[in-house]
Amino acid sequence: MEVPTRLGTWDFVSMSVIVVLASSVGLYHVFTASRSKNAREFLVNSRELGVAPLILSAVASFISAVGILGFPVETYTNGAVFTGFALAPVLGIPLSTHLYLPIFFNSGTTTIFEYLEYRFNRFVRLASSILMNFHLVLYTSCVIYAPSLAINQVTGLNLWVSVISIGSVCIVYTSMGGLKAVVWADVAQMIVMISVLALIVCKGIFDVGGLSEIWRLAGLGNRTDLIRFSVSPYSAYTSWTVMVAGTFHFVGPITINQVMMQRYLSNSTLRKARISFIGGCVGITMMTVMTTFCGLIIYARYHDCDPQLGGLVSSKDQLMALFGIEILSGIDGLAGIFVGALLCATLSSLSSTLNSLSAVTMEDYIRPCYPDLRDDTAMKLSKILAIVYGAVCIALVGFAEYMGGVAKATFSISGMTSGPVLSLFTVGMLFPWVSALGASAGFFASIMFNGWACIGSLVLKPTLPSAPISIAGCSNGTIGASVFNETLGGLLNHTNVAAVHGDASLLGHASDANLGIYSLAPLWYTLWSLGISIVVSLSVSIIFGTRNPSDVDPKLVSPLARNICMMFPEKYREKLGYGEKKSKAEQETHYTELPLKLISKDKLENDDKQQSSINK
Repeated sequence: MEVPTRLGTWDFVSMSVIVVLASSVGLYHVFTASRSKNAREFLVNSRELGVAPLILSAVASFISAVGILGFPVETYTNGAVFTGFALAPVLGIPLSTHLYLPIFFNSGTTTIFEYLEYRFNRFVRLASSILMNFHLVLYTSCVIYAPSLAINQVTGLNLWVSVISIGSVCIVYTSMGGLKAVVWADVAQMIVMISVLALIVCKGIFDVGGLSEIWRLAGLGNRTDLIRFSVSPYSAYTSWTVMVAGTFHFVGPITINQVMMQRYLSNSTLRKARISFIGGCVGITMMTVMTTFCGLIIYARYHDCDPQLGGLVSSKDQLMALFGIEILSGIDGLAGIFVGALLCATLSSLSSTLNSLSAVTMEDYIRPCYPDLRDDTAMKLSKILAIVYGAVCIALVGFAEYMGGVAKATFSISGMTSGPVLSLFTVGMLFPWVSALGASAGFFASIMFNGWACIGSLVLKPTLPSAPISIAGCSNGTIGASVFNETLGGLLNHTNVAAVHGDASLLGHASDANLGIYSLAPLWYTLWSLGISIVVSLSVSIIFGTRNPSDVDPKLVSPLARNICMMFPEKYREKLGYGEKKSKAEQETHYTELPLKLISKDKLENDDKQQSSINK
C-alpha cells in the first residue's frame, strides 16, 4: 500500500524556512566572525566558547535524528522500561567527571587520542583513533539515512534530494567556520528540536485524552512495567540492562568520543568543563525522557492498529515521523516544522562529526608525519578534510539500510567500537603498571569479542522479546490484504500469536536466546568488552613484564584512582605507582600552565607571531 504525500504547500515552505534559519546561524559565523589564526583555533576555538552554547551543542550532537526517531520506537515496542535508559547519562556523571575529563582537559590536547601515545605508544594511539573514525563514519551514515528514509516514506520527498542538500549546506559551514560555526548552528537547531518535541508531546497527550488514558492503554498493552528485574542479558531492555549496561554504554559515546570531548575541552577551566559536561548529560536525559515518552503516546494512538501491519509505514523507524505529521497536519505549516526539526537534528550531528573527524585526522595522522607543517597550510587541510569526510558519509548512506533498526544499529555500532576504545583509556588511567603490549592485547581481544557478537547478530538477526501489538481495529480501508499477508508472514517466523476474534490480531515477539552470544542485547557490548580488556591487559602485562610505574607521568594517571590510593599505606601506594595527591588549585589551572605541556604556551605564541608575519 503506497503512502500518500502528507505535506502541503505551506508545510514545505515552513520546512524550508526552519532549515534555512537554523543553518544560517552557522553561515553567519562563517562570514562575520574573525578568521581562525591557526588549525587549533579552527578545531577547538582556543577554548573561548561559553558554557551554555557548549551544553546545547553537546546535546544536539548526541541526540540527533536517531534519538528522535529511534527512541520512541523502542518504547513503543518494549514498553515503559526503556525510559530507564534516560537515567544512564546522569548515572555516568561521577565516573566521567572524575576519571576521564580531568586528564583530557589538563593535557591540553586537540584530540583525546594524543593521551594514548604519551601513556603507551604511537601504535596504540593510531589503532584507537582509526577504530573511532570508522565508528563515526558508520554512525553518521545512519544519522543521515534514518530521517531521510522516514521523511521519504511519509511525505514523498526524494531520499537523495534531502540527503545531498542538507549535507552540502552542513559541509559548507563546517569546513569554513570551524568549531565556532558548528556550535552556534547546533544551538539554533537544538532550540528548534526542543520546541517541536514539546509541541508534539502536548498535542499528542491532548489528542489521546490525557495522561491517565495514555497510561491505561499502555497497561492494556503490557507496557507499564517501569521496573523489570530480569538478569538475562538476552532481554533487550530490563532494569539491569538500561541502567547498568546503559550507563557504561553512555560513558563511551559521551566521554571517549572526539565529537563530545571537543566541546568540553573548549572551556577555559576544568570547572567550566565539568559544568558543561554535567549540563550536557542533564540535557540528554531530558531529551531522552521526551522522546521515550513519545513512544507511549504513539502506542496509545495506534493501540488497536499497528501502523506497520496496517500498511501505513514499511518500517517501525517511520513511526515517529508518521505520528508527528498526523497530529500536526490540522494546522497548515506545523507538519513542515516537524520535518524541518528532523532535518536540523541530522544537520547538527553531521556538522559535529565532520569537525571532529577533521581534527583527529589532522592531529593523529598528518601532523606526526609532517611536524614542520605551516599552520596556515594545516588549517586549509582541515577544511578540505571536512569536505572529504562529508562526501564519504553521504556516499555510505546507501549501505545504512542493511544495518537493521535505527536504534539497535547505533547501539551495536557504538558498543562494538567505543567499548574497546573506552577500555584502553580506562586501563591507562587506572593501572600505571600496564604495558603497551598488555593494553594492545586487551584492545584487540575486546574488538574480536564485540565484532564476533555484533556481526553475528546482524547476519542471524535474532528476535528479542517485545510487547504485543494489535490489528483488531484496522479497517479494510486501512490495511491492504497483500500488505498484511506479506508483513504478517515475515513476522510469524519469530512471534507468538494470540488469536482474537478468530484472527491473529495480537503479536508479541518471542526470544531467540538459543543463539547465545548473538542474542546478547547490544547495550551489554561496552561493559563486556571493558571487562575482557581489563582482564587481558593485566594478564598479558604480568606474564610478559609490567611497566615501571615510576616511568609514567603522574598527570597521566586518574585523580580519582590516585585519591583512592592515598588511603592505602605508603609502601603499597608506592608499589601501585601513584604519585602525590593533586590539589584542587592544580586541577583548576589553565592547561597552558601545566608541566605536561603537550601544547605549550610558547608554541601558541610562536604560531601567532608566524601567522602575523604571513598576513603582513
